[in-house]
Amino acid sequence: MIENTLQELIDFLEKEPGSRPKVIAEELGISRQYVQKLLANNENLFSVSGAGPNRFYRNKNTSIVKEEILTNFKDSNLIEENFYALTPLGEELVGVSGFKRWCDVRNFDFDAKKNEYITILKKYYKNDHTPIDFTNKLETSFADNVIKKVWAVDYYNFEIFGKTKMGTQVMIAKQTGDSSITNQLISRIDPVLDNMIEKFNIEAVAFVSPTIQRQSQLMTKLDNNIAIDIPRIKVHKVGAKILIAQKTLKSLEDRILNASETFVVESQKKYNNVLIIDDALGSGATLNELAKQILQKGIAKTCYGLVLVASPSGYEVINEV
Repeated sequence: MIENTLQELIDFLEKEPGSRPKVIAEELGISRQYVQKLLANNENLFSVSGAGPNRFYRNKNTSIVKEEILTNFKDSNLIEENFYALTPLGEELVGVSGFKRWCDVRNFDFDAKKNEYITILKKYYKNDHTPIDFTNKLETSFADNVIKKVWAVDYYNFEIFGKTKMGTQVMIAKQTGDSSITNQLISRIDPVLDNMIEKFNIEAVAFVSPTIQRQSQLMTKLDNNIAIDIPRIKVHKVGAKILIAQKTLKSLEDRILNASETFVVESQKKYNNVLIIDDALGSGATLNELAKQILQKGIAKTCYGLVLVASPSGYEVINEV
């Protein structure tokens, strides 16, 4: 009975994509509660847009990858772990099945593209997602670099395939405040922070204050929910009537000026080692200028930096986040 009703639901959404549970229930002659149960228990088959009473459902793309694909080619686990993209409707494409659908939409040969993707993953992920050292990027960009070491939890993007899984999730978390995505980011960051705090004797952290005012701020959520029990150094974003975000500035000189004049660091305590945490590494100006303030004010003797994502190339403006 359940299988027959589920198939009727699928058939109806094939004819009437973008239907609300109430409309589906009336058409199939069943209760709305039962429709919602079917949709929830089979969420892998349906995509949803909207919220509350205005949630509209449609069938997901029917080119579902069967289980044997996961075992039919070498290194399938790399794609299963790393591939993550969004459709134009905001539907998540995850793992091997998501990669297959991504290829189908673009008329790419799946076998050829997966080999290309695996080659790129192996090029960048040589140490099983250990933090990536970007210190050289700051040392090359700034003659007055004062940060001892800078790491990224993950890359922001790759050639050919665009944003990485974490790069996409940072973008979503910043733009929408999605709690599920934010929690996934926290689960990636937590062990990295724990390791750094222990290895480099970090005594306090400074979360970079966001510039763009959003209802839900990613950096604030990270500060409140990451499970580390050490002091915070307060970072204020100040300036003129209109605050200019770093990501909108194209020249390195403008970014340095913006960072040096619009961030204020406060702390009544003194530390040996401090870790500055930001969401993305563009030029590195924000990290370096904050570190200068911390050192000049005697708040710390040594500054380290950690970002969620960074571009694998040289200085690059990250616009999306």
